[in-house]
Amino acid sequence: MRTILNFIIKSDFDGFKLYIKKQIGSVKLELIKHKHIEDINPDRLDRYATALLIEELGDIFLSLLSTEEKECLRYLAYHSPKNKEPNNYSKLTRSAYKKRLSAFYKRSNVVYKDISISRLGKMMKRIREDAGMSAKRTADILEVDRSTISLFERGRRAPSLN
Repeated sequence: MRTILNFIIKSDFDGFKLYIKKQIGSVKLELIKHKHIEDINPDRLDRYATALLIEELGDIFLSLLSTEEKECLRYLAYHSPKNKEPNNYSKLTRSAYKKRLSAFYKRSNVVYKDISISRLGKMMKRIREDAGMSAKRTADILEVDRSTISLFERGRRAPSLN
């Protein structure tokens, strides 16, 4: 599966290695590139929201790893022929792979399921704050009341798609 950012999200071991070697850095670059949103358009917001989601899932994944597993993943991502393979490399890499499956595919993973109103609200707030916009200014642009923005961001109300 390809995301809107053209990231390949695959649950197999090759997809895992691709994620470790290439996509972690790509997601970070995408977040930096979209940090200050002056031009608000749906495509740009979709790309930013997707990067935020993948970053959040990545953070969950990294929090599950042991120090040894992280060392093996650093080796996988950056090793040169001179570097010595860490002890138990294969076993620890497979263990990390299983933890990624848990973080990306077995939890209420919104890459494949509907997004919750609460999560959508948090993402909306982060995008607004990253753009340096006040809730009042956002409300003015969207032609809604300031309290409506607050309800969206707290997950108390879903925005209309109309």
